[in-house]
Amino acid sequence: MITGIEQIGVRSTRIRAKDRTQITITNGDLIKHEIINFSRRDRYPFKATIGLRYETSMSQLQTITKKIANLLQEHPNVLDSPIRVHFDTFNAYSLDIKVLAHLNTTNKETFLNLQQSLLISINQIIEAEGAKFALPSHTTYLATDSVQPAATAQVQIKAQAIDQNT
Repeated sequence: MITGIEQIGVRSTRIRAKDRTQITITNGDLIKHEIINFSRRDRYPFKATIGLRYETSMSQLQTITKKIANLLQEHPNVLDSPIRVHFDTFNAYSLDIKVLAHLNTTNKETFLNLQQSLLISINQIIEAEGAKFALPSHTTYLATDSVQPAATAQVQIKAQAIDQNT
């Protein structure tokens, strides 16, 4: 991430990286790259992936996505286009909802405060619907013994004989 341009010369440009390192790039190489000026953006994207537990019913999932969409549509600092709230995928341990909206601010601090407020409201919607957030987890299923009792007894007798010999 680059924080600023320090000098533009005839052959090269010096820029300052976020970690305060100075980088010199030839102008020929600079022309080959896309340059994004984040300070000139007219809005901030609000993106979230919400992972809910597999115990969440499809009815709860539909209600949650509708309520999140309504929250965003009614919020005064959320721009109308595009607002997307959709059940996205069956993840390894969660049912994922993708959220995309744009916030009407160019100030980073304002964006962070709005994002925090929206995430808290989304959490309240999920809690009100009785759903829970998924955590990375694995479930292990143990099968019942398939070995015949007689075979099990033979294994135990052999194990006892080995123990007595040692």
